[in-house]
Amino acid sequence: MTLDNLDLQLVHALQINPRAPFTTVASTLKVDAATVARRWERLTADNLGWVTCYPNAAGYFFGYVEVSCQVAQAEQVADQLSEDTHAVSIAHITGDMDLLVVVVTQDYATFARYVAERIHRIPGVVRTRSHPFAHSYLEGSAWQLDALSSDQTRIMRKTAIPSIPGQKIVDDERPIVLALADDGRLALTDLARRTGVSVNTARRRLQRLVTARKVLLRCEIAHTYSGWPLTVIFWARADANRVTNVAQSLIKLRPVRICAITATGHSTLVFTASLRNVNEILKFHQYLADTIPDLLIIDRALVLRHVKLAGSVLDETGRRIGTVPIDITLPIAVGEANLQRRS
Repeated sequence: MTLDNLDLQLVHALQINPRAPFTTVASTLKVDAATVARRWERLTADNLGWVTCYPNAAGYFFGYVEVSCQVAQAEQVADQLSEDTHAVSIAHITGDMDLLVVVVTQDYATFARYVAERIHRIPGVVRTRSHPFAHSYLEGSAWQLDALSSDQTRIMRKTAIPSIPGQKIVDDERPIVLALADDGRLALTDLARRTGVSVNTARRRLQRLVTARKVLLRCEIAHTYSGWPLTVIFWARADANRVTNVAQSLIKLRPVRICAITATGHSTLVFTASLRNVNEILKFHQYLADTIPDLLIIDRALVLRHVKLAGSVLDETGRRIGTVPIDITLPIAVGEANLQRRS
């Protein structure tokens, strides 16, 4: 199956405003709303596109954990970790480590416990290398395709709900977040029914979550169909008095998807880039060297396969096959009961 330009434009529009009405998207794309609705229904039915919702990691503690596994055990380890709500993203990677796990917890102590008491106790795990984040500048939900024109992008941005830096989620908001994890575009009537509140209350709580930026709504597409199938992780160094400026330069680059200053380890910066093909890796590396002289790349790894992305469990082609709602307040080592598998 292939996706045409209208499919990609639809995804790009929903990346800008994930809950935009189909009439708004249709007007922007200059097609009728029925066509937009039909296209999105096909994308979601084939597990090629989806909108999810999860807590904003700002205010929580998170970082990368590299995992080395015994021979032929990486897949089993990844499968076990994919059931955990705190292992929000998991990938098989190249290099001397086998897996890269994005771990989000309430605080540093829980992060340390999760690595020591959960990851290290999984059969097949040999060792880990942690990269706690001191500061994150860019999160994966901000990355977008390049399918829309500049005018179309501007129109869609005007429809998005303005947000301000947020706080943590409170108890009466948690059911809304969990209900939207599998379908971030869930109709308000269905959202109200699933959470046991009135439609007006559901609308008010959702708007509060979004405008306060307590949650992130994220539209994703199976990476093998996106036109940007490759993900590369870069570990880098920059002097302490320059690292903030370097990070600010990195997040302006279109391929960069995640960028953070690390608290420990052999690097001071870690960032990921989405690229179109293997040939672009060296070109992008060279571009960084030419344009950001204060940045020193010390290592890089290629993602071989995404197992989980922001709570969505993926198959080998990047299609979503299940959801583990991200609930940072839960105890560590949450198991399979949280996995919502898709047909």
